[in-house]
Amino acid sequence: MPSRERVGVVVALVAVGLFCSSALALPARSLDLYGLSFTLTGRILLGLVLLGLTGTGVEHVLLGHPRIGSRKRGDESVGWVLPVSAIAVAYTFLSQSSGLQVRVMAVLAAGAALSLLVIAEYVILDSSERWLSVVQFSLHLVAYLLGVLLYRAIAMYVSSAPVAMMAVAAVSAMLGLRLLSAQQCPPSRTWPYVLGQGALLGIGSSLLNRWEVSPLSHSLVLTVLLYVLTGVVRQFLLGKLTRQIALEYGLAGGLVLLLLLSYAR
Repeated sequence: MPSRERVGVVVALVAVGLFCSSALALPARSLDLYGLSFTLTGRILLGLVLLGLTGTGVEHVLLGHPRIGSRKRGDESVGWVLPVSAIAVAYTFLSQSSGLQVRVMAVLAAGAALSLLVIAEYVILDSSERWLSVVQFSLHLVAYLLGVLLYRAIAMYVSSAPVAMMAVAAVSAMLGLRLLSAQQCPPSRTWPYVLGQGALLGIGSSLLNRWEVSPLSHSLVLTVLLYVLTGVVRQFLLGKLTRQIALEYGLAGGLVLLLLLSYAR
């Protein structure tokens, strides 16, 4: 199947799943895992299935790239991160919307965004593409924008502090992996640093929850921290981290954080 048709099939399946998620009512189940009891709602289960479908579908499209062929993508297998993040944002905020017209428009917008992201991830697999640098820069901006939206969704809709901390850590690690992979830092080298970065942001999110800040300010602070930590790790992995560069990142990040926190008060 040509790559264009693969994209159409994946987007159509995800769009149908998003639209049906607002109408389906699946029963909840209580689970006991390693002594921890929690309730798995139908909406969470459907969301996980939808995210899995998005990730596998995007990988199927990218594997059809002529430069990849039938070989395993290995270290390059991070093209699913931004599409999955976009669908997670769409699924979260779509569940809060009411009205058929609003849901249809939201699903169409999510489908268009997913199409653009998959096409962009497909384009950057070829280093000879004319617009490669522009597309890569755009994907970086999209990654930080999705970070703001995901952090805000967690702050608004996750009431349990431990669950919120783990969710922030998972989102931070996932986005950090994608951001670092675009800077000649393969996941085989970056995953220990990405896990540490995710843990730090999860702890930072827990500390922020003790302050009276708005969900938007909360998400912006975490995004700035993500930018600073990712930048420092990238420079370290590339062997370019110096005291001056670390100081520049620290000062810039600290100044932005002070402005955000002062405005939040």
